[in-house]
Amino acid sequence: MDRLKSLVKAKRSWAWHDLLAYETPKRVRIRDPAIGLLRLVALLGAFLYFVVWRLYFDRAYLKREPAVAVIQTSLKEPPSLAPPSSLAYCSGTAKEPALTNLDCRTGDKSWVAAPSTGGEDLFVGTRFAGSGPAGEQTFAFVQNPEAYYIQVAFSLEALSLHRRMPDSPLYVKSIEDVESALVDEEGHEYPKAVRREGRFDTFKVSTLLHAAGVPSLDEPHPANDEVSMRYDGLVVLVTLFCPMDFSGTVEKCFYRARTVPWAVSDASIVLPAGGSEERRGVKFVFKVDAEMGAFDFPTLLVAWVTALALVAIASCVIDTLMRCCLPFKDIYRMLLVESSMSFHDLRGGSKRAAAAVARLRAERAAEAGEAGAKSPTTMTPAGSASTTPRSTPNRATAPPAMTPHLQQPPGGHGWSHPQAFYAHPAGYMPHSGGGLLAVGGGMSPAGQHFPQQHFEQPPSPVAPPAPAHVTDSQQMDGGPMYRQRAPEALSDPNF
Repeated sequence: MDRLKSLVKAKRSWAWHDLLAYETPKRVRIRDPAIGLLRLVALLGAFLYFVVWRLYFDRAYLKREPAVAVIQTSLKEPPSLAPPSSLAYCSGTAKEPALTNLDCRTGDKSWVAAPSTGGEDLFVGTRFAGSGPAGEQTFAFVQNPEAYYIQVAFSLEALSLHRRMPDSPLYVKSIEDVESALVDEEGHEYPKAVRREGRFDTFKVSTLLHAAGVPSLDEPHPANDEVSMRYDGLVVLVTLFCPMDFSGTVEKCFYRARTVPWAVSDASIVLPAGGSEERRGVKFVFKVDAEMGAFDFPTLLVAWVTALALVAIASCVIDTLMRCCLPFKDIYRMLLVESSMSFHDLRGGSKRAAAAVARLRAERAAEAGEAGAKSPTTMTPAGSASTTPRSTPNRATAPPAMTPHLQQPPGGHGWSHPQAFYAHPAGYMPHSGGGLLAVGGGMSPAGQHFPQQHFEQPPSPVAPPAPAHVTDSQQMDGGPMYRQRAPEALSDPNF
């Protein structure tokens, strides 16, 4: 028990450089091209994710901030309007009547756009309901509202970034500083659909409706297929999308339009002469989707750590496949998993666990090159510990040296006096004097076969007379049989 405590609680002399030691996980190199190719694919995927997606497309090195927008809208009259006789939705038309037909009327642009206020919402009337001379309610369509022009002006600003860098022009943009274009729902650009007129972007109502997926206002309304969209009205959401470039600012914006499903647009205005008028039409709602950003190292570090996490996850998946699924999984498991001695046996005083601890300490000390390091401890056939080199000797060279031990013979064969034993890979060899020693063939504890050999040995430290009752048939503690021969008896095969 004292020996066990000395092994478990062995003292170690610490030096100042031990406090500055660097600890790192030990890695196992698996020389398998299939596993290496699998890991290379995982590393390539993580690299492409970080460089191509996160850095190039997502601008992961920039700290983002939503841009605040100010939008102004107005309606511009066209040079001329199509006559009512050429419009299918007007009564008395020369064309095939539309789904809904009413009289057509017109007015100036403020009447068509009423009740718009010039903000981010623009109302374009398509139908109105008024009172006749006798007080009856009359309905009429607005003549050719698709021919009018919509004008939009906007400015963008990242408030926090502009406050931090007030002299930088990157975080304050007006419509003159950016290009603009109109795209459909799939992102296809309409060539020359947007004209820049002073500080306004100008495009036709019909063009914007077509980009939203409405080729004609005379088609049935999704909410009520008995009337047309011209009769009930609809809502079109126009998003001003301004992608951020590599420097963190915006250089080009895109108008994207889409209809709001099952929505109708109605309004009511007060007439100058008194009374009110109910109106239906197309309500254009303009919104801005824009971000600006500045370089930020912590943001870049988060993206880098995410990529490293992907590599770690890929390595964990590969290790799991190697241990559980792939061919040769038992060999992979032996290489990847290293088991320690049983600490339960060590606490219980097991000699085998104590010897394993001593052997492990000797190995670590030998690998570190520490002064006074002993060779790893091995167990002899009798169960006692001895220090022997771990490397297997070359069979072509002389046999390994044998160390004398003064102790009782293993197994207790009735010898009443100390006997000299020599530790040999084949087992203990009793020897009490000089001369030739014949070692019988046998199997070592390490599983190595040794044929019968003759070695010249130095005199043992103690040379008591050999016991007469030991015969050739006796075995010592389950090990091979040994006997001493005189030099002159080597030629006698019957000895």
